[in-house]
Amino acid sequence: MKKERKKPISKSFEKWHHGELQFEFGLQDLGNFPALTDWVSANHPIPEESRPFTDKLRNDLRQFVNDWNEMDLRTYFIGPLLFFIEFRGNEFMGFNDRPLSAEIGDYKIHGYADWLAARKSPANTPLEPYFFIHEYKKFRATEADPLGQLLAAMLVAQKLNNDGQAIYGCYVISNFWHFVLLEGNSYAVSEGFDVSTSHELAKVWSILTEAKIR
Repeated sequence: MKKERKKPISKSFEKWHHGELQFEFGLQDLGNFPALTDWVSANHPIPEESRPFTDKLRNDLRQFVNDWNEMDLRTYFIGPLLFFIEFRGNEFMGFNDRPLSAEIGDYKIHGYADWLAARKSPANTPLEPYFFIHEYKKFRATEADPLGQLLAAMLVAQKLNNDGQAIYGCYVISNFWHFVLLEGNSYAVSEGFDVSTSHELAKVWSILTEAKIR
């Protein structure tokens, strides 16, 4: 008699803590990960003609970030920044609120990615996600773990792509951006970059530009 396949446990992105992902899937936080260091050390200066725009974004963020909710943060800062960097090309583009799911081990991991960049189909639908951004309003006590939610989405993309390539990500808490790289079962997280300062906004511009061309 054929043994009945065990039904996978369904668990959405926001229910995962990064410690659980380490335990269930053998993920290792390498801390000092050369591939992450190389990514966040990229040097793509903001073009001079773009500086009035980035200064306006930064000033608006400083003035309003404590009043914005997550959708405001996405609409008035993250979205315009990504659009101006032109996260789109002949083979890839950015997408908002796209569903993703995959069976990994004993689990079906599923949810909506706040924003992702993916190689695209001729019909401009996402095919192979490779860069994710999840945003959170501000520092606050919450059941959700920003890193866990992001890593869960990145694990799903790794499973779906099945190509051995690194997956890139970022979680945004208020004005701080943390970049994450997942390669195999190893990951690392950058320090937080405060985009309310001109120097660190320039760094985030450079890191995003590097993610676009990888």
